Amino acid sequence: MAQTIALEGIISCSVFHFHDDGLIFRFHELRHTFGSSLVNGIRQPDGTLMALSPRQVADLLGHSTSQITEMYYVKKDTTRLQGITDGFDF
Repeated sequence: MAQTIALEGIISCSVFHFHDDGLIFRFHELRHTFGSSLVNGIRQPDGTLMALSPRQVADLLGHSTSQITEMYYVKKDTTRLQGITDGFDF
């Protein structure tokens, strides 16, 4: 059975796997991490979050539509929604 590791702060998904015959590198998981990081945003040293649109990432990854990118790469992060309606008077 394979063990999976993640490198904190470098690679956030299972790119390296330990098997009985040694360490296995899986390129597809690296590709997925790259796409996910671009579309969900990468925190910059000044604290800002830089991201590309799903369409831009779809073009980079060669997806035929941005719906594929949105389905598999966009992280459902509801913390971004907290407080966005606070200014409305319902």
